[in-house]
Amino acid sequence: MSSVLALKRSTDVDSANAAFSFLDKLTKSVSHDAITNDQRIEIRLTMGIGAVLLDDPAAARVEFERVLKLDKGNETARQALAMLAGR
Repeated sequence: MSSVLALKRSTDVDSANAAFSFLDKLTKSVSHDAITNDQRIEIRLTMGIGAVLLDDPAAARVEFERVLKLDKGNETARQALAMLAGR
């Protein structure tokens, strides 16, 4: 979880890049049944935040849209997409 905290609290690009890379590898290597839906949502939200920090709004949109596929009522993802639309 230190990677998640580093990404959420990061102020430098290197830390954000490292955390984002870790989470990307995690989502590709962990079987679907190994984590809960809530964990999957948190990972995707964190990856979306990381993409914003890395100035990649297209990747952020993809992650926030993935969250909404998992949880249609997720207010955080909705607000993030609204913010990106205004960008």
